[in-house]
Amino acid sequence: MPRLSEDTRARRREHILRSAWACFSRDGFHAASMDDVIAATGVSSSAVYRYFRSKEE
Repeated sequence: MPRLSEDTRARRREHILRSAWACFSRDGFHAASMDDVIAATGVSSSAVYRYFRSKEE
């Protein structure tokens, strides 16, 4: 598998953060789950967990 460029990694991380923020704004931090965030990102769960181990991060 090819390595991602730093720019791609930064954009993906920002996309995950924006998706998480949308979930937290809609459902509240405690009600939103990692599965909700993963679904909102449209990327695999392993990709999300590569950047963030939990929603607290």
